[in-house]
Amino acid sequence: MTRDYQASLGMVDNWPVVFMAASSEFLSAVRDLNLLQTNAEVLAKCKQPGVNFQLAALESLRVHLKRVGHEVQDLNQLNAIHIAGTKGKGSTSIFCEAVLQRLPVKAIPATRSQELTVGVYTSPHLVEVRERIRLNGRPISRTLFSRYFYECWDRAIVPYQDATKGTYQPGDLLRPGYFQFLTLLAYHVFLSERVDVAVLEVGMGGRFDATNLVPKPTVCGITSLGLDHQAVLGNTLREIAYQKAGIAKARVPLLTVTQPPDATDAIVQAANEAATTVTCPPSFTRYTNADQIHVGIAGTHQRSNAELAVALVLTWLRQSPLKTRLPELSEPLIQLPDFVLQGVAAARWPGRSQTVVTTNPTITWHLDGAHTTESIDACITWFLQHAKLNEPTVLLFNCSRGRQGSDMLAQLAQALLLRRVPIVAAVFCPNITQRLDGQNHTVTKHQQLAEPQSNAVAWQALYNKASRSCTTHVCLSIDRAVAWIQALGNPALTPTQVLVTGSLHLVGGVLDIVQGSPFISDAVNNGTKSIM
Repeated sequence: MTRDYQASLGMVDNWPVVFMAASSEFLSAVRDLNLLQTNAEVLAKCKQPGVNFQLAALESLRVHLKRVGHEVQDLNQLNAIHIAGTKGKGSTSIFCEAVLQRLPVKAIPATRSQELTVGVYTSPHLVEVRERIRLNGRPISRTLFSRYFYECWDRAIVPYQDATKGTYQPGDLLRPGYFQFLTLLAYHVFLSERVDVAVLEVGMGGRFDATNLVPKPTVCGITSLGLDHQAVLGNTLREIAYQKAGIAKARVPLLTVTQPPDATDAIVQAANEAATTVTCPPSFTRYTNADQIHVGIAGTHQRSNAELAVALVLTWLRQSPLKTRLPELSEPLIQLPDFVLQGVAAARWPGRSQTVVTTNPTITWHLDGAHTTESIDACITWFLQHAKLNEPTVLLFNCSRGRQGSDMLAQLAQALLLRRVPIVAAVFCPNITQRLDGQNHTVTKHQQLAEPQSNAVAWQALYNKASRSCTTHVCLSIDRAVAWIQALGNPALTPTQVLVTGSLHLVGGVLDIVQGSPFISDAVNNGTKSIM
């Protein structure tokens, strides 16, 4: 089946959108996927007293999985590594992927190819939605995405177009939302492509997340925890940790990095309830070849993510039939095998502690998605270590509604003022991009602009209080923000570097503009791009 869709410069909700040179079927799939973005009015209908909408959505996903052609028990064939947490989930997933891809040939059964087939599911995407579903280190192609998308869409969505209309009644079948459908799609892709292992990153929480449909993963992991999504997960770290630890399964190893005491207590409680145990991954310093360990993703905070990933992969291997082919993994492990060292060093994750240099004008872009106060701390540490602190700098910032924007800006201002970084301008914009799969239909344009305007006022107040001058500017889109920065013509204000942080969607939008797709497969930036 072919869906026709305009592949040119067009309009979506009265905003200009560049439809890149891609198959009309892929663009049609993205358009249809965007229909599943749930607006506030629909969510309000579902938040009825006595109704656990998250549980209802998860139970409905079981039905949709069957409609697509899979039983829930089939998901055990994925031999999953399931990862929850507040920050570092995506990086940990990519470290796992990189190590698994470098297993020595001797470990692969003769009946297989020369490498494991590794599937990875992460969120959000930076540029194109297909980045969320990876096979062997690359986002699935547009062709593969489109084919599997409509196999799921025609079976799970089309028959239930009106499933969310009216008042929800217990037992009603809910139509999958945006993230739930993408998770369903990932399951379908991985089962259809017969992956040997699937690394699944939780979207939000854990206990009721769509990725938690897998009955028995091989191993589970929890990255660093902090306050996030309080409206859904709870107001305290203990409540949030308990939700995250909901991925625990009976007799499935559960690993976690060192957590605050309240979080640790909640994780242990959830593990006990699930009839499993909790362990912490060993530090790299315990291995005799610790001096040979080089972490491929920048930032000192990535070391703990890499340590967790290595422990998850080693646990996975010891739970698999491959362990008999890898005697070097026998306990106690004195030194890390070469394939582990190679994988940790080779891991790359665009938009996280990333530096890009552009010309005309020459600007160094420091990009790091940071959506919590803890992540901002890590971003600040990385930036201060790698930036030229005496050169004119612009801050480009946005955060999603409901995040701790004012707190994050206060952290940034305090650190930058303390180190006397010459911030010549601070630019704020919504996550509005010209890309079709960067459109957000859950809020109006007015609502999207409210947050940047509020952030600009907060930033100006911080600098006024410190008796420091800083130009503050609000733009209508990411494209306009980048254009404004590039057009700063006053020699006294011309920046040589830009710190882009906050929302990952912002980071992805900037990356797309200044360098094109950060991913190799099916290059994203193969059409005309214009600045609004």
